[in-house]
Amino acid sequence: HERAEDAGISSVLVRGGVDDEIAVLFRRFDIEPNVDPSKSRCSKCNGPLVEISKDEKEQVKGLVFEQTYNYYDKFWLCTNCKSVYFQGGHWKNIRQYMNHIKSLMEAQPP
Repeated sequence: HERAEDAGISSVLVRGGVDDEIAVLFRRFDIEPNVDPSKSRCSKCNGPLVEISKDEKEQVKGLVFEQTYNYYDKFWLCTNCKSVYFQGGHWKNIRQYMNHIKSLMEAQPP
């Protein structure tokens, strides 16, 4: 950090736990702590995702478990590797974590 500053390079020194570090960086770079599936990428190949609406969900039949297909109406399909994503039980954990990061951001001094 000091060498970057001495060289006139902008840097951010972050101390604390990982969650605190994430909160500092999100705040510093004005990043909202949320996840928007329409702006996300495939975690397997980094390909773009396209939303599959309820009316189009036939496209993912056979690519997900039948129970998943019947329960959910909205899916996201990777245009490269054809992986399918949906807002399952893990989505609650993601939202809780983003809310936690938001609370840490709000607790930080300006």
